[in-house]
Amino acid sequence: MPGREAPKLAAAKRWVPWLCAFTGGRVGEMIQIRKEDLRREGKLWVLHMTPEAGPVKTDEARDVVLHHQIIEEGFLTFFERSKGGYLFIDPKAGELGVRNAVKTTRIRSMSSCVRW
Repeated sequence: MPGREAPKLAAAKRWVPWLCAFTGGRVGEMIQIRKEDLRREGKLWVLHMTPEAGPVKTDEARDVVLHHQIIEEGFLTFFERSKGGYLFIDPKAGELGVRNAVKTTRIRSMSSCVRW
């Protein structure tokens, strides 16, 4: 349908700014998170940012606890309804595919958040 936005792009526009604001992660790191990167530990939800998913700022995996406000905004509902794999991108095979998908999604999703 012309003018209709891809569901993963719409999700990126909705959730990536929140995730960046409340985790300190970079836009590219948030765009490349996968369903298997989020887990529950007791009462906390933990996001595992890992080079296995794509480039991360320190080249080392790290865990970040999700802020309660992201949960209150409905991120877990989105997460539970998402299929496996990447939440916000559909990369082609290989690392270059992830990098290209992240770059394209970053441009498309963040341009609507910033006024020029």
